[in-house]
Amino acid sequence: MALNPEELVLGDVIRLSAGEQIPSDALVLEGLPLKSSVVNSSTALLGMLPKGIALLTITSLLTAVIKLGLKKVLVQEMYSVETLARVDMLCLDKTGTITQGKMQVEAVLPLMETYGEETIASILASYMAHSEDKNPTAQAIRQRFQGQVVYPMISNLPFSSDRKWGAMELEGLGTVFLGAPEMLLENEVLEAREALERGSRVLVLALSQEKLDHHKPQKPSDIQALALLEILGPIREGAAETLDYLRSQEVGLKIISGDNPVTVSSIAQKAGFADYDSYVDCSTKSRMRN
Repeated sequence: MALNPEELVLGDVIRLSAGEQIPSDALVLEGLPLKSSVVNSSTALLGMLPKGIALLTITSLLTAVIKLGLKKVLVQEMYSVETLARVDMLCLDKTGTITQGKMQVEAVLPLMETYGEETIASILASYMAHSEDKNPTAQAIRQRFQGQVVYPMISNLPFSSDRKWGAMELEGLGTVFLGAPEMLLENEVLEAREALERGSRVLVLALSQEKLDHHKPQKPSDIQALALLEILGPIREGAAETLDYLRSQEVGLKIISGDNPVTVSSIAQKAGFADYDSYVDCSTKSRMRN
C-alpha cells in the first residue's frame, strides 16, 4: 500500500513490513522522504537502547523510592527496591520491629518473705546505678528504680545475651544475679510462666553468697530467687496491617528473637501470626547437644 506523506499528522505511527514501528513526526516535521525518515528514526532509536534502558531503570526505581518516602519508608539503597520485590521470606526481630522497643516495668513480685518490696527496690536501685548495661530492658529497670545506692559494688559481670544473665557482687549483701528465670532457676516459677503467656519479658532477681567468678561465669549452687520482674513491650501501631499486606504478597514471615519463646509466641499471636504456636527453642537444642 502506497504511503502519502501529505496525509501524515503528528502522532501517527508507520508500521513496516517486519512489524516494526517508527514515529512519523520526523517525516512530518522535517519533510524528509519516507526512506530517509525510516533510516534516521531507526538510528536514533537504536542508539538509545543501551542508555535508554539504564535511564528507564533509574527512573522506575526513583519513582518507587518517592512513593515509599510518601509512606514514611526510608530507602537507604535505591536498588534495594528491586531486591525487595524478589523477597519470598522475611525474618523479623521482635523488640523494636514488631514491638515499639519502649520497655516498661509492669510489676515486681517478691518471692521471699524476708525480702519485701522496699528491700527489692533498694537492691535493684544499687544494681542499676553500678551497672553499665544500656539495653532497652536495663533502661526500663533503671528508670523504674531510681534511689539511694545502699550497697556498694565490689565487682560486676555485665549482662550477656549468650548466657542471658548478668551478676554483681554487692558489699554487705552477696552476689546478685539478674536474668532469665529459665537460665538461673532449676524449677519453673508459675508466676513467671503466666507473665510469659501474657507476652511480657520476665527477669528474676536472685542472690548467692558465692564469690563472682569472672574467668568462668556459671550459676552458683546456692542461688535463691528473690523476685520476678515483669517487663512489657507494647506492639508497634500498624504492625498487624503491615504483616497482613506482606502475607497478601505471598511473603512468608518468621520471627527470630533472643527472648523466651513463650513470650515471642504471645507477641506473634497479638500481631496476627497464624502459626504463632509453632516455635523452635534453639537454647534448648544447644543444651541438648552439650
